[in-house]
This record gives sequence, structure tokens and C-alpha cells, in this order.
Amino acid sequence: MRAQRFPLDLPLRYRRVGETVWMDGTTENISHSGVLFRVGKPLDVDSPVEIRITLPATSQSSPGSQVICQARIVRAEMRSDQSIALAAAFSRQQLVPTQIHQ
Repeated sequence: MRAQRFPLDLPLRYRRVGETVWMDGTTENISHSGVLFRVGKPLDVDSPVEIRITLPATSQSSPGSQVICQARIVRAEMRSDQSIALAAAFSRQQLVPTQIHQ
């Protein structure tokens, strides 16, 4: 059975495991098992990646959070509008509070 997906438009950063440069993307939908996200540059299927998804703050007194994930690219698709979407399956994920910058 496929996991329930939630349509969310959230910023994320991703990089291939072992690389130092983060790239930007945007989520299309997310579930407990993975994420579909839009990117500017494709990655190969089976590439291991690190993903950081920024969640919004729930109030002014509570900072937002980040979901930090270890994942593997399971699908890459070129859209008719020439955008690129990647699907990643999570192997590990952790929710951490975003640091408050003053």
C-alpha cells in the first residue's frame, strides 16, 4: 500500500552524500516514506542524498523546524514545462528545531 502523500510547497536543500555544496529545491508532496521535489539540476537514480526540509514556525514564539533526511533518489522526471522533479525514498529522518538568529 502506498503511503499517504501531503501536497506541500516547502523549501528544501539537498546534496549528494559526500559533496559539500547544497542545492535548493521545493517540495511538491511528502509522506512518511519519501518526498517529491522540484530542482534545477537532475541527479541520477540510486544517488544517495541528504535532504533538509524547512518547516514553518507554528507561532512567533516558536521557531520553525527542519527535517533532516538520508534518502536515495528513486525517480527523476523531466516535466513538459522543462522543470525537473526528483522522488526520494527516506532511509532515516530526524526533526530538529531551527536555530534562532538574532
